[in-house]
Amino acid sequence: MEGEDEGRTILVSGIPTDFRLEAIQSYFENKSRSSGGPIKGKPERIQDSEEVIITFESEKDAENVVQRKVHNVSKHKLHVDWYKNLVWQEDAVIVSNGPKDMSEKMLIDFLEKTGKLDIVYVSPGRKAGTFLVYCQNEIDFECVQRMCKKKPLKGNQLTVDRIKEINSVQVKNVSSNVSSDSLQRYFGNRKKSSGGDISSVQQLTSDTYIVSFKEAYVVLDDCSRDHILQNVKSDVQPLREPSEENTISRQQVHDYLLPSKFHLTFLKRHKIIVNDQLKKWAEVIWKDSKFNKLKLSYSEGNLKQIEQCLEDLLNSITVEIIDVTTNIFEDVVRTLKSEDDEMYFYFDIQYHKAHILEFDKSSVIKMKKRLLDNLRKICEFNLSIHGRRILSGHRFFEQAQRQSKDLQVRIHGNKVIFEGQYSEVANCQNNMYKILRSIVKSELCLPLNTGMIINKKPVKEYLDEELRNKKCIGSWETGDGDSVLLYASDKTHLSLLEEIMKETFVANTLDFVDKN
Repeated sequence: MEGEDEGRTILVSGIPTDFRLEAIQSYFENKSRSSGGPIKGKPERIQDSEEVIITFESEKDAENVVQRKVHNVSKHKLHVDWYKNLVWQEDAVIVSNGPKDMSEKMLIDFLEKTGKLDIVYVSPGRKAGTFLVYCQNEIDFECVQRMCKKKPLKGNQLTVDRIKEINSVQVKNVSSNVSSDSLQRYFGNRKKSSGGDISSVQQLTSDTYIVSFKEAYVVLDDCSRDHILQNVKSDVQPLREPSEENTISRQQVHDYLLPSKFHLTFLKRHKIIVNDQLKKWAEVIWKDSKFNKLKLSYSEGNLKQIEQCLEDLLNSITVEIIDVTTNIFEDVVRTLKSEDDEMYFYFDIQYHKAHILEFDKSSVIKMKKRLLDNLRKICEFNLSIHGRRILSGHRFFEQAQRQSKDLQVRIHGNKVIFEGQYSEVANCQNNMYKILRSIVKSELCLPLNTGMIINKKPVKEYLDEELRNKKCIGSWETGDGDSVLLYASDKTHLSLLEEIMKETFVANTLDFVDKN
């Protein structure tokens, strides 16, 4: 395969040896049937196997075909994957079609005596009578094939097949305390595990991993010794791709795209329910995903049932999404951070949204009401009072309290802060703005001496009391010389304030007594 064809070449398996390749070409060039397109050259069968190599003119067509995974041609189910240039394993073969009671010793004795092979390792396949056989030296494949045809074993003519070069092992019974990184460090250490440089570590199921090495020669060494990880003995076997469909049942991994990352988090918190729903068809590989995908390990033919099961599962989840205003989002997150709350609430920090998920619809309704009540309670409105001079700040503060009985009102710096239910805060906000917009000011020249008292009361205390009694929304402060600055919420109150000030200082001038 030329380098330029690497992203356009696929491997199709499951094609009977007597099936016409013209029909295969016609199928994969038909976009409506296979999602494919024009093929470069002709399909090429690998020796006498059921595997065919196809190179497309377009990388996009090849990608579309691979994404479909399963294809059906004339009632034959075909499996499609990217093609990698094959390197045959020179010191190993797959032996199949043996007697059902064939043991490792029986096979070793037969091959060493009849084929003069120096066997160093034998691994049974899933089907009775099938074994992977490793030899000390390079195998004369044609010679072994001829020998098995001439000399049956207990009446069975053994079938010998080449295998692709094996550079991966399947590690089973891995403790839950062992991570992918730990496995990579262990099998990458030649002294500890007889392994070598690692190209990848992939989790297949909850306790099963695939470890791939850069060099194939370390696989046999790795499988020929015991491996104990976290005081648990792991089973390590070569991972091979057999040339015959019935040799090993192919286990596949499927990524199911979920609606959002919050669905993945929710399902992870309800593993028991999810595992129980899917246990008949697949095993869930619980791991994080940047792309909101649920990873599943399943056997061939189950994908349709799995997707239907997952669709039913997602439809059983009730979801509510609530927008939260930016200025109070962090307060909401802090408020709803208990362990119980985390079972329902999922916060989207980027878009300031609260997601509520649960299988029980009534629980979602209950949590939604709680969230909305919480939003109403912590809604806050800050109103600047312009340097505490407008209505003396405190005087305005009193008016704010009267205007908003159901709100908490406090002063912070040059602001009055209102806190309470959203609807109450909104009404208060409108009222306070009206008051601020209507504030008026005047300046009077009066014989005011702040060092004096009126009827034995300090001037300010006396006037503040008068203003309260008259319910005058206003305040005053001394200006330069004999001037007095007056502030009121509107002209009516300003007139009332001026009247009170004039009456006070004109009628009570003789009552002024020096405090000293």
